[in-house]
Amino acid sequence: MGTNYFTDEQLRLLEENPYVVKASKKSITYSEEFKELYWIDYQNGMQPIEIFKKYGFDPYALGARRRDNFTDCLKKQAAREDGFKDTRSKNICPIRKANPARRMAKAIKTSNYADNVLNRHFDEYRPGYVLETDITYLFYGSKHSKAYLSVVKDGFTKQILSYVLSTSLEEDFVLKTINQLFEKHKHDIHTDALIHSDQGAHYTSIRFIDLLKNLEIRQSMSRRGNCWDNAPQESFFGHMKDELGKYIKTTSAYDKLEKVINNYIDYYNNERYQYKLAKLSPNEFFEYYKTGNYPLDHITKEPTEYRKKFKQVKQNLDKNLTIKKLVSVINEISHLK
Repeated sequence: MGTNYFTDEQLRLLEENPYVVKASKKSITYSEEFKELYWIDYQNGMQPIEIFKKYGFDPYALGARRRDNFTDCLKKQAAREDGFKDTRSKNICPIRKANPARRMAKAIKTSNYADNVLNRHFDEYRPGYVLETDITYLFYGSKHSKAYLSVVKDGFTKQILSYVLSTSLEEDFVLKTINQLFEKHKHDIHTDALIHSDQGAHYTSIRFIDLLKNLEIRQSMSRRGNCWDNAPQESFFGHMKDELGKYIKTTSAYDKLEKVINNYIDYYNNERYQYKLAKLSPNEFFEYYKTGNYPLDHITKEPTEYRKKFKQVKQNLDKNLTIKKLVSVINEISHLK
């Protein structure tokens, strides 16, 4: 059977997928993030077709050969790292251990799913309005130890506003991320802000929902199995792992991993320039929005589209506030009657 080449449209969709590093007419390079998520879901009993669909791929466009080859490669990698060898020096499939993540998820799982209020309007609002959150796995050291990173990112400025690294998947570190967010950025968060996440067990837990209610923050969730509804957050994790891959894998201790993550977040917020942020870092872009002063004026001309965007965002915000005030007045009048 010959190679199944992708059409131009299929290739375009692959290149837009946050879990793809690069793609050509006949091959795909997947991100480390996707490999880890795929393997976890596969171990939990999901079929390859279901997993590829979950993360935004068309499994039939990929074809059975690509799906099978990818799964086989991950099996071999797991066998090399965790497997036992028999007298013939061949790797035996790793013994399947009880999965603590599944046990934890089952313990805190509820059916409290919020609507997809955001609906992919990631950067159409001002800073401090759309707050995207997610968790990722980090495998580090020669023993393939596991840590978990919880992050909150501003949808408009792309700033990482808070983050917590943990050796445990218990929900406490996710709650700590939200508390840290308000400790550091309380005055920058809009009164009508929302937290957007996937439908993971942490975000449907009673403790998480109660925390948001106490902070008077609205909750929004991606639709089930739709990675595109939280794509910017997934994309951040993908880029981070691609850039830090070798450093994370060679980090031998948890405290050293903390330093690696701390240094990267500082670099990302202050020095990692992004074309979609007017060629500025996230922190610079935030200051640009607040002051109206383009920090690269002495080097290059200010992109006019951003000043227009800021103006439109502020107009929309004023309009929304006016409507809310009007509704409030109408409700008061109705109550008096």
